Amino acid sequence: MSSETHDIHGKPYNRTAMLMLLLIGTFAGVLNQTSLGTAIPTLMESFDIQISTAQQATTWFLLTNGIMIPVSAYLATKFSTKWLFTVAYSLLTIGLLIDSFAPTSNWTIFLLGRIIQASAVGITCL
Repeated sequence: MSSETHDIHGKPYNRTAMLMLLLIGTFAGVLNQTSLGTAIPTLMESFDIQISTAQQATTWFLLTNGIMIPVSAYLATKFSTKWLFTVAYSLLTIGLLIDSFAPTSNWTIFLLGRIIQASAVGITCL
């Protein structure tokens, strides 16, 4: 039996590849959500901030993610799922790059990267 099937428009797609992509994306999103808890002490030291400031990264991530989940349902009625996932993974990559290169003298840039990542994770929760 072939793993290639057709979507509602008659276009072929590989079910196994689609499933693997969704599983990897979901895993990355969940890991992104939960991993920051263990990084808070390191963030406090690197950025020279208090714990209440460091916790903003988790707070803003969850807030943005919570907003984007219902917004993504609306976007799914206006745009193709393929396009939404492409945009989401692009946003996730951009957010990760921003955080990777955020100078330790500017916490706001790091926080912006986390918010962009949360937008991407929220879109993938279709």
